[in-house]
Amino acid sequence: MKAWDNLSPLKFDWVLRPQQRQAGTPKVQRQDWSMHQDRSKGASQAPALPARLLKAPKVLDKPYPETADVDGDGSIYVLDNGKDVVMVQASSLAHNFLELQEAHAIPHIPELSSAAPIFRAMPNPDRLLADGDPIYSSFIDCWGDDVSGNRTKSYNKHNNMYITHRNLPCQLLQQEFHIHFISTSQHASIPEQFKALKEVCEETHRNPIKVRDGLTGETARFRIFENTGPGDNPMQSEICSHIRGSRKSNFSCQKCQIGGTNEFKHSEVGYATLFEPGLPRSKELNLQEIDKQLIKACSGVATHVEELQTATGVKCSYTQHWVDILIERARTARRENPACAVTDIQQELHEWVLQNRSDIINPFLLVDGESLICTYEENELILSRAGFDPTKDTPVKLLYTILLGTTKYVWYMTHSQWKDTQKQTFAVRLQSTETQGLSIPPIRAKYIMQYANSLIGWQLKTVSQVASGELTALLWFPAIYDMNTYIADLKVAIANVLDLFSEIDPSKIVEKVKLHLLTHIPEDVVRLGPIIGSITEGFESYNGVFRYSSISSIHLAASRDIALDLAAQEGLRHRLIGGYWPSSDSGDWVRSGPSVRDALRHNPVLRSHLGWTDHKSFEIGMYSTETTQDTWIPCVRLVAESQDICKVGSWVVATSSITNAPTIGRISEILRNESSNFSCAVLDCFKLGRSRHPAFSMPTLSRRMSEITYLIVPTKCKASGRRFIRQERVETALTEEFIEHGSDDHFIVNMHSLHNAHLVCQVIPRNLSAPTPFYEDRDQHHSKASARLQRTARTKKEQQKLAREQQKQARAQDNQAGPSEPKDTNVVAASDGEGVHMRKRKRGPGNTIITGGRLIVRDAGHLHVRMSQIDDLATKLVDMRTREKRELKF
Repeated sequence: MKAWDNLSPLKFDWVLRPQQRQAGTPKVQRQDWSMHQDRSKGASQAPALPARLLKAPKVLDKPYPETADVDGDGSIYVLDNGKDVVMVQASSLAHNFLELQEAHAIPHIPELSSAAPIFRAMPNPDRLLADGDPIYSSFIDCWGDDVSGNRTKSYNKHNNMYITHRNLPCQLLQQEFHIHFISTSQHASIPEQFKALKEVCEETHRNPIKVRDGLTGETARFRIFENTGPGDNPMQSEICSHIRGSRKSNFSCQKCQIGGTNEFKHSEVGYATLFEPGLPRSKELNLQEIDKQLIKACSGVATHVEELQTATGVKCSYTQHWVDILIERARTARRENPACAVTDIQQELHEWVLQNRSDIINPFLLVDGESLICTYEENELILSRAGFDPTKDTPVKLLYTILLGTTKYVWYMTHSQWKDTQKQTFAVRLQSTETQGLSIPPIRAKYIMQYANSLIGWQLKTVSQVASGELTALLWFPAIYDMNTYIADLKVAIANVLDLFSEIDPSKIVEKVKLHLLTHIPEDVVRLGPIIGSITEGFESYNGVFRYSSISSIHLAASRDIALDLAAQEGLRHRLIGGYWPSSDSGDWVRSGPSVRDALRHNPVLRSHLGWTDHKSFEIGMYSTETTQDTWIPCVRLVAESQDICKVGSWVVATSSITNAPTIGRISEILRNESSNFSCAVLDCFKLGRSRHPAFSMPTLSRRMSEITYLIVPTKCKASGRRFIRQERVETALTEEFIEHGSDDHFIVNMHSLHNAHLVCQVIPRNLSAPTPFYEDRDQHHSKASARLQRTARTKKEQQKLAREQQKQARAQDNQAGPSEPKDTNVVAASDGEGVHMRKRKRGPGNTIITGGRLIVRDAGHLHVRMSQIDDLATKLVDMRTREKRELKF
């Protein structure tokens, strides 16, 4: 499979391939026909079915057959198999179904064929919806979460929903300009808000929205379909109607049915199941479980519902409100009508449930509409139809599961055991790391070590690229060139992470559901493409825009004020980009004037405020020169094929003009000839080592004509230099140590870098770049980890039991010794001119009591005691230390 980074459901050309007739093969034809024509030969080809229109960088290598096997009655023979697909250019499709119908060129379809029902529905029913206009299917990612409306630490909860148009290329998805506000509420939950959005989307399926194309000026129509539901793990559990939290349910995963009691998960068999995806969940299964809970609720017994929820892990927060009402109604009906049969009450409530089912069940589980899903099995593409399923279309979130999950766990387990000298050494080495090939801002090593327990996402991304990031680099692939190879590498990297966690702390596998969620990432990649396309940082960033609208509200109706303000911003963006809208007077399509449409182009500040980021496209080989009079002019930088700006000292991969093989080197000079305008880059070439580095398990580079026996001796990485510290861009008298990088003949290729990781893997041989398993016999390793976990659990239980027994013995001894002395007199005394006022901290009615030599006041009010009485009172308290407690009244 070629790169999937520009997937769009609008411009990809899949055509089913006619096959040679085989014995027993029916004469079939798949869906709507189109005539494929080889324009280079001018000859017509067999009718074909366009299964999907997508974007691809080039056509796949599978050729379309030269001829079609058509018999005398006009029937053609094809295999009724979803794998029989090839990809051709859309321009090679010469005629559509209506043209073939007019020319009487439609082949005959046998009634027994599986394609006959589809063929009888032709032409495509969507033509009636389109009414002669082009019709598009727009897929949206719907994000929802609770957000604070304040910029201060005071939490002002709002439930927000945003969407982004998933038909856009991946490089545009994360721009704030393409994040669209849908709704907000301080009271309605995310499923409640989604119900309104769902109704709007389903209405577009019956009555597509009519718009005017801003590029062509022609009218068009579009429908809206739900694509995915990105969000953090708790919100995704709510979307899937799953019990949130790994410790609140025996079944902690919203994607599969893995789990059980703690005893089972600690056992050898149960522990091993946590390292693989379990039996998958589906919205149909979750709906069945919710229906069962509603039926049980009609009986009025809450424990029956709770038992079902605990046994399956399915609990719909949206439906739970109605479950509680049904239970209370059943109980009330039984109290008010003792003579009424229980079955009659249940039947009445059950009928009410059936009548209102669409209103009392999580709307995410009731999404209508279908979409095509592309999957790979045994190197073949499988096309299937499936609608939005929240248990499958809620991709694993990289921010919370990877950066704030595995990376944060590894970082804490590492730095928490360091001494101060080790922390200082790490900070010096981290600050001296070369960041040119890393997708990170300048490193602030001292800050990272000072606030090591409070790092946020982008700081943990820095740690993952310089410390522990083999899995992270794979997950940040923006394009996948070989799906089977990528999935195989991904599974090995995930297995290594889980196995190492079980080696360090076996309990983490049971307690941290984020670790188990890693096993579902390959499924998400196969279903949705590169997982980086589903990151939610763009939505998180848009929360800043929401907060500015929130603090501008007068807060009498905060949600309404925010919605009107952000809707006005949406309208402004529509006008600035040249969009049309129907005139309120005449109904004609109108748009803003040329000056308004050009405002974005000429005003970079406005573009920045609206979240639009310019993507500069460079011509490969472009250069920037220095001012000189020499024949060969030295240049400052050049543009690589990957659109990277390369300077002198940058590491690059070039294609040799002699052998056409990739060559790895470091740019020494960039030159341009003044007379011929010829440009070139002078490389200091290096060669890859035959094996990986023994400590880092990464490829090595050595200068040519240089032999290597070992690499990177740890004692050489010392802080050998000192430099002045700059504060606020001013050099101070303070100094700091740093590592002076000398010119070396040997280097290590950092395979943890996120920048161009997918391209680096195309250059490095598989034996040097593919993840290698840490444990050959994983089953044996899991058994040992389970045994250690069971021993730890038994020891913990014994310690808890011993602590309970000790507490019980201590309480028994206290009861035998008699009541103990109070530790707090609850008396506050202050002097004035007449005497001493003793005020009791009010805790309830009672009297003043002397016990154990201390004064306790149990009633409210003031106690007036003159100064002359203090000595007598103190003497009485001492004398009464051994007496029984009695009341003292003033």
